[in-house]
Amino acid sequence: MTLPWRRLARVGFVVLALVIGKELVSGLPEDSVAARPFEMAGHLGEDVELRTGTVRVNDVRLASTVLTPTAGYRTPGLWVVMSVSLVPGAERETLAYTAFRSQDGARTWQSRSRQQETCPVTPPGVPVTCEVLIEVPPEQLPGGTLLVSTEDDHRYDSLAVIDLAIDADQVAAAEQVEEPLESVRATVGTLTQADHG
Repeated sequence: MTLPWRRLARVGFVVLALVIGKELVSGLPEDSVAARPFEMAGHLGEDVELRTGTVRVNDVRLASTVLTPTAGYRTPGLWVVMSVSLVPGAERETLAYTAFRSQDGARTWQSRSRQQETCPVTPPGVPVTCEVLIEVPPEQLPGGTLLVSTEDDHRYDSLAVIDLAIDADQVAAAEQVEEPLESVRATVGTLTQADHG
């Protein structure tokens, strides 16, 4: 008579363990939430401290046509052309990930290497300033932010989220300009006062 009770007790224990395990797992954050980067907020013209260095957006320009040192690009939307500086911390770094995020946070547009000159890797303490070009629909520009990381895979790492101070008037004015905007090559070395106050 004790044998059936033992089996029943074992089955009950296994079922109880499964129920408790399921409850524990459902109480943990989802992988997508747990893997999110640590967002470090900043504004145009301000230094933003990342784990791997300091970044700053120095300037933002808008245009429908951009001439880079190697090619020209035209879009039915607008190009956001940003001068971005990085001073690496303890290791050699570069701007590995840059993307524009809409004000509501629902959409992002990532820069493409063919649309910008490669930003050189520099050693700790040696600043680099690069222009980042991102094509964005005009209606998504006001209130948008630039996302910057020195890591391609920025999960579990710091991510600069920089308010670009773009408003609807700037967008409307840029849409009326036919003249191409000239992008400049990356610079390595001492930053100017305009770059890092």
